[in-house]
Amino acid sequence: MPNQIIENYHADAVQSFRNYKKMAERAMEQISEREFFHAIDSEANSIAVIVKHIAGNLVSRWTDFLVSDGEKPDRNRDTEFEVIGDTRESLMEFWERSWQTLFENIEPLTVNDFAKTVTIRGEPHTIVEAFNRQLTHYAYHVGQIVFLAKHYKSADWKTLSDSLMSMGHSGMSMSDSLMSERQFPMSESNSLMSESDSLMSENDVPISESDFLISENEFLISESDSLISENEFLMSENDSLTLFNTFNIKNRIDSIQGGAKCQMITSPQTKTGEVRVG
Repeated sequence: MPNQIIENYHADAVQSFRNYKKMAERAMEQISEREFFHAIDSEANSIAVIVKHIAGNLVSRWTDFLVSDGEKPDRNRDTEFEVIGDTRESLMEFWERSWQTLFENIEPLTVNDFAKTVTIRGEPHTIVEAFNRQLTHYAYHVGQIVFLAKHYKSADWKTLSDSLMSMGHSGMSMSDSLMSERQFPMSESNSLMSESDSLMSENDVPISESDFLISENEFLISESDSLISENEFLMSENDSLTLFNTFNIKNRIDSIQGGAKCQMITSPQTKTGEVRVG
């Protein structure tokens, strides 16, 4: 049974990598040359830059990953965020070559390989941890590519769920597992962030405790804010007595003075009622 679980995970992870690759490609097929290189503002990354970054990460992480660190000494990460003499064709060739590096290294893995430990920037990872780390990283950037492409195409956008095949192993279709653009529209300003803010650096994967702790001063509701004000919500004694007296008057009005004609007079100053018999 444990071996079967490993085999199932392995197959599903490989298929997930393929699906994210295909999703990005289906999105990029819809955009023009200008849109491929266009950045929506001075701090944003173009699709071309994101493609170059993913490709550089793939080559570094997965080349001989069982026996060498995932951060290769010849990688120059900073240049992945620059477009210098790059063409769309050269970047897509780099993209294809880098994904091939991934699949050549992870598809032949055996059950025994999953007991090994690999390093990424000197940090030890199990095979599952290394897979999950990179799956989430690529999914994050593929989501950026899809959002930008959809933004550029606007009403001419062709939904990816119509063109992507369902996942072959897990039984979960791409349209089920990926956030639908129709269900979760986001404004440009809210969803697209600058490179320094939005691109998940491999260094930034562990999040410090201070980032998660909720500030007591910000989120704990003070007693004065949360306690119900007695003056605002509790019926005063005069108000409750008025209701009580009014109720009694209405129910006993026929019995007062032997059924004589009665009129109820209410004083706005005291909110109390009196009966005038006439």
